[in-house]
This record gives sequence, structure tokens and C-alpha cells, in this order.
Amino acid sequence: MKNTFTVPSFFACCFLFLCAACSTSTTHLRVLQPAQIVVADHVNTIAIIDRSRPSSGFIDVVANQASGNDFGQGRSGRKKAFAGLADVLTQTPRFQAKPTDVELSGSESGRTFMPPVEWYEIEGICKKYNADAIAAIEMFDSYNSIQTDRSAVKDKTKDGRDTTKISFTAKRKISVTIGWRLYDPATKTIGDEFKTSQSGENSATGPTEKAAVKNLASANPIVDDLSYKAGAAYAARVAPVWTTVDREFYTGAKGPFKADMEKAGRLAETGDWAKATEIWQGVLNNAPDKKTGGRAAYNMALSDEYYGKLESAIQWATKAYADYGNDGAKKYVEQLQGRLSDQQRLDQQIQRK
Repeated sequence: MKNTFTVPSFFACCFLFLCAACSTSTTHLRVLQPAQIVVADHVNTIAIIDRSRPSSGFIDVVANQASGNDFGQGRSGRKKAFAGLADVLTQTPRFQAKPTDVELSGSESGRTFMPPVEWYEIEGICKKYNADAIAAIEMFDSYNSIQTDRSAVKDKTKDGRDTTKISFTAKRKISVTIGWRLYDPATKTIGDEFKTSQSGENSATGPTEKAAVKNLASANPIVDDLSYKAGAAYAARVAPVWTTVDREFYTGAKGPFKADMEKAGRLAETGDWAKATEIWQGVLNNAPDKKTGGRAAYNMALSDEYYGKLESAIQWATKAYADYGNDGAKKYVEQLQGRLSDQQRLDQQIQRK
């Protein structure tokens, strides 16, 4: 009897789980996020320079050896950080970005800010590139550390005897820290001085500790990737940037509106939000139960968010939670309120252009 009840119960749970999973779908919305800091109104064009070149090649080599870095890692990483900043800034509606070939010497160690560039130099660069301000990479530091672990795995030989195999795992942790400054020559002020950091790791195994370390792949690709992300992160600090957010919506229901919810879901998945919204409104007007009504109201909120009508979206999501008891809508209300606050900041920043 025990087996008779256990097996069908198991499959019944799986069926219910699959049904629940199939009742929602995920869509991706492109969202313009506000900058983290306020840049002066008169700044519309930003030139980008690299001021992080080590002032001594000998010191650069010694520093790389001391920190476990591969030779050339710093130079390649600096270029990637520059690219990350430039790529993101060129996509923002707030500023026009102008990458330059200006490369100046900076911190010898790469770990501290040097005194700011002289204003006459900043003014000269701005004049040459017709820019209002300069974003500069002021310092670049990458650091690698390697740890090894020993493990024993029990095994059997071909003749059935117990044996133990020793294996070593080498794990390399990598960090990149980059210092930035934003120069405003009109007011002769440093609009921002900030550090961004990114970290990553890779690993390898071997029969000996030395072999495991030797099997580690080069850190250079990881440093390049982390540097690019650090540049993109700083761009998001000074300028509004585009990002993607995931949103779930309901595609299923029970009873007479099952087919309507499924059709509306397919329409939304193919980008026809107008027709999908018409169906959700119809379901909401005639929903026979709170669960179906709550799902339709939730989807109406998402439709309004899709069209940028955030205040209306909050009203729909609140209705889904307060009137229909849709628990997921409570969290959605908080997300929408955060987006509305961001949108208000964003409107102020865009108007500065």
C-alpha cells in the first residue's frame, strides 16, 4: 500500500509543479537608469583620456612580478577599461563621448591617486576635442593571488584493491581596481574622484601542487573582462545607461478564460502588447474568480510598465494585491515604485542636456 500511494503522489507533485511553471512567462524590458551622481548642466561632451600609464617601465615590470601578474596585463587591462567606459558613454542620451588617444603617465604603483592634471593641460585637451569635460583613468591596479588545496579520493585498482589518489586544485583570485576623475575646466573643479573594483577567479587541477599551478590558464583574459566591466560601471556612475530587467507575467488560468490568457501570453511573447492588453482587460472585466482577476490585473500593470506609464502600473499592481490577493504583486509594487523614483531623477538629468 505504501508504494501504491507514494508513486502516484510523486508524479502528481511533478504535474502540479510543471503546471505552475507553465503558467508564467518572462519578458525583458529595456530600461534607462539614472546616473549615480549629478554632472554640471554645462557638460554635454566628455573626452576620455588614459592617465594611468606607469611613469617607469622598470617599476611596472617589478610591480607585475610582485603581484603575480602576467607581463603586459596592466597595459591590456587599461585599454579594456578605456573601451568599457567609452562604449557605454557613447550609448547614453545625456552626453556625447569622445574617446581620445591621449595617454599620460600616472601613479607608479597604480594604487594611489596622483595630484590632478594641470588645468592648462585639461583645457588644451578639451579645446582639441571640443569637449566640456574630461573623464580620466587615473590609476590601474590588478592583483593575483593563488591558493592550492590538497584532496584525497578513494578509488580501486583494476585488481580490486583500495587505493587513494591525491589531487591538487589551484585557485587564482583576480582583482582589478581602477581610479577615475572627472575634470570640469569651466569651474576648475574635480567633479568626481572614484574607484571601481571588479573581481574574478579561475582554477585548475593536477597530480602535484606545482602541476596544478602550471595548469592555470592565463589571467589576462579575466583581467581584460574585469577591466571592461569596471569601465562600464564608471560610465553608469556619471551618465544614464541602458540596462535590461526581467519581468514575469501570467500566461495561464483555469476555467473559461484559460484560452484567453494563453492567447494573450503568446501575443505578449511576440511583442504585440496592444492586443494582449485588450484581452487582459476583457478577462479582468469578466473574471469569475479572484485568482484569475489578480493575474489579469498583474499583467495590466506590466503592460503599463512596458509603455512607460509607471504611475498607472503601480495602481494596477496595487489592485492585483489589495483587491485580488495576488501575493507576487506586492513585490512588483515595490519594484515599480523604485522605477518611478529613478524615472524622476532621470527626467532631471536628461533635461540638463
